[in-house]
Amino acid sequence: HKYQHFALYINNSVIDIQNTGDLSNQQYFCPYCHKEMIPKCGNIRQWHFAHKSDKCSYDKYLHSIAEIMIMAWFNKNETVMLSMDNYEKCDRYDSCVFYDKVSCNGTTKTQFDLKCIQEHGYGGFIADLYCESYTNPNSPIFIEIFVTHECSQEKKSSGIRIIELAIQSEKDILNIVNSTKLIESEKV
Repeated sequence: HKYQHFALYINNSVIDIQNTGDLSNQQYFCPYCHKEMIPKCGNIRQWHFAHKSDKCSYDKYLHSIAEIMIMAWFNKNETVMLSMDNYEKCDRYDSCVFYDKVSCNGTTKTQFDLKCIQEHGYGGFIADLYCESYTNPNSPIFIEIFVTHECSQEKKSSGIRIIELAIQSEKDILNIVNSTKLIESEKV
């Protein structure tokens, strides 16, 4: 069973089910459908939020809570470090007898001072998170959340810089927001 451990409350801020103790009179809402959720804090099953009436899909909940929590993470950190593999090429790599992909591969670390907003359009596409850098506002980065549908080939081929985050559980979100960097991997 996939439990929903997060909900929205006052001012659309995110709350973890573990932090609802003193807030029992509050109303909580689903980050996707915005319908009311109630905390289930019994002694048998793990604590979680449940929709008061019709529930929406866990995947849609997961996508929405990932957008909200990752956007807040980008916006609270002054800089986020991105580590990625980069192929280094000199001006003569086409004719260089020593050039090969394996030996000329290096890992670079890039710092981003990004501020992000949700669901923003640019270049005919909508980004899950649209991020701009203070130092380079004319070159946005899209953060795409991949729960069930990966980024379209059309969007990938657009020339827009995209970081796709594969999110399969709340743990994947927490691994990102409890860090200060994104490291290129199967999930990033």
